[in-house]
Amino acid sequence: MTRRTAHARPPRPWFRGLLAGGVCALALSTCAAPLLTAEPTTIEAATTDGVDGEGQRVAAYSSPAPDTSDLIGSPQLAPPRTPAPQGSGDGAGTVDQPWASPSPSPFPSPSAGAVRATSPPVRDAAVETRRAKIRLEGGGGEQDRVQQALDVEGVTFATALELGDLPVAGEQGTTTVAVAAVDIDGFRGFTPKVTADAVDVWQRIAEGDAAFTHDVGNRLALALGSRVRVGESALEAVADSTSDMAQDSDGVDVGGVLGARDGAAADALSREDTLRVGAYASNGVPPVADAIVSRATGDELGLDGGEAVLVAIAEDADAQAIAAALTEATGMRAEVIPDPETRRAFLTGADAKDAFEPFSYIDNGDGTIQMDPEWVRRNIVSAEVPIFRGNVVCHRLLVPQLRGALQEVADAGLADLIDPSQYGGCWVARHIDWNPGKPLSMHAWGLAVDFNVSTNQLGAEPQLDPRIVEIFDRWGFVWGGRWSRPDGMHFELGAVLDSPEG
Repeated sequence: MTRRTAHARPPRPWFRGLLAGGVCALALSTCAAPLLTAEPTTIEAATTDGVDGEGQRVAAYSSPAPDTSDLIGSPQLAPPRTPAPQGSGDGAGTVDQPWASPSPSPFPSPSAGAVRATSPPVRDAAVETRRAKIRLEGGGGEQDRVQQALDVEGVTFATALELGDLPVAGEQGTTTVAVAAVDIDGFRGFTPKVTADAVDVWQRIAEGDAAFTHDVGNRLALALGSRVRVGESALEAVADSTSDMAQDSDGVDVGGVLGARDGAAADALSREDTLRVGAYASNGVPPVADAIVSRATGDELGLDGGEAVLVAIAEDADAQAIAAALTEATGMRAEVIPDPETRRAFLTGADAKDAFEPFSYIDNGDGTIQMDPEWVRRNIVSAEVPIFRGNVVCHRLLVPQLRGALQEVADAGLADLIDPSQYGGCWVARHIDWNPGKPLSMHAWGLAVDFNVSTNQLGAEPQLDPRIVEIFDRWGFVWGGRWSRPDGMHFELGAVLDSPEG
């Protein structure tokens, strides 16, 4: 490693692209590993053809990964509570519950009129998860396809879904999304482990809400707790938008997305006209649909895309042979679902490779990832820092510099310029912009932090005090506010230092 001399300009970003990122987690260790390196590490951004959301060069690599059969079953991340496109592109894109809250509950309570059908409480117990190996579609008639599938030798579990395409009005207009209406008890075990165990997700679905995947929620700017126009009402919203969108007497937009407090406007529409956004959650690898609803909600929405059946089989069973037997037994088309590919993410530059351990992950296909839990235990820590209330969860090598920068901010009498309630997250295992087609976010490594989110929205002119930026510069951070698409809330580690520069 080489020591970098002090200079006035901000540190160079050593890496802005990984591979594919998303969400994950499990038990976090406070970790006894050293938090400081003896010499500063800088990593040059690689020259590639890829450009991330902020206009910076990125590098993406893929190489054979070691067997990681114990990869985390699902991302474990509180879903966004604000419209995703207003969040940081490579930042968390969310305002999480305060870290001091021991058991954050990110899912909004049902608003008036949101419950579509009587829904008993979802059972609060560990769920046995299984992987869907075969998907059946097509075929007609009133036969019990699930029972027919279960009668095939080698099949261990099956559940039916009702499919359909549904127009949904988002901030950018109306988009058709794929929706699956599921039997909660049957489908829950086919989702990633953390989704399966998240009782609040399933309770919201039972109450009539939809659980969207992260990437679709981001793309459509769907805020948790909001109600969106769907079906014919969504198509009508397109016409509304051409006349500057309909507004009520208070100036509240009722043309597309209806905010959680816009009850009067939403109640003017029938239940079939709106759908409440109850959660963001991964629903399978690959995703089964863009959004999941209950069977009762699916009936009200009038989904008419036909039935599908997800099938789990014995571990040593021949999937192709069972698929053929299922087609014969049910008359449905059988597709064998490939095993998810394990990928490898690492930082570029010789110094970076020495300082930062690569990790293996599985891409969920919805903007989130499942990371190797052993890597998480070795590298992600929960730590207390100045100014922010409670603990942050970040990479162990970022914490000392974040703590040092925030302490200097406090010592300079500038602490009141950072709003602890507007912290946007640090470790969030996902892709940039929650987009599975983009590289992994630096948040997937726990090497970026977002704060003062509401006043430094992605793409807007940054409002952060320049004295704060200068302090973070000297502590080795790269500020997103200088990028071609400004991301004023976002700071990522640009160099590993044991003391500030300058």
